[in-house]
Formats: sequence, structure tokens, C-alpha cells
Amino acid sequence: MIDPSLFEYIRCPVTQSTLVVAADDLIQQINQRVAAGEARNRIDRPVQRPLDSGLVNADGTLIYPVWADIPTLIPDEAIPIAAATAGAETTETDASV
Repeated sequence: MIDPSLFEYIRCPVTQSTLVVAADDLIQQINQRVAAGEARNRIDRPVQRPLDSGLVNADGTLIYPVWADIPTLIPDEAIPIAAATAGAETTETDASV
């Protein structure tokens, strides 16, 4: 797991907002899309492997993959949550009003 003290220092490289650990149900939804070949990142490339975890920006629009406890904070690798969960039930993490 990511050291909680790091959240004081790391930010979303796109929005500069804070990041939180993604809910398990959101990770499951995205991983279902990955398995189906339907999950795509910000530059419209397919996500190649299931996420171990993820970091979600403050407005719930992007999730950054975490693999082997290492967050990938590269803007192009971020996964737009709305597209990755389209057709799925809305979760607290991805609900934006």
C-alpha cells in the first residue's frame, strides 16, 4: 500500500488537485473493462493490464493506475473514469455533480 504520508505531497498532474485511493468497486469496474479490451487512457490507448489499485483526483474524473504499490502519475496514462465506467453503476468515487 502507498504510504499515507505521501498524499500530503503528491497531486494530480493534470488538475493539481489532491489524490485519494480508489474504492475497490471502482477498481473492479475498470479491471472488467481492461479484461474486455475496453479501458483506454487519456491518449486513447488501451490499458494493457489490470490495476492493482488506483489514485483518483479530487473531482473524480481521472484515475491513475497503481501497479506493485507504485503509482503511475504520468498524465497520458491516466484513465478517464466516466469512459472507463460507462454503463456501470455510479460509485461514490466517480460521482460528480
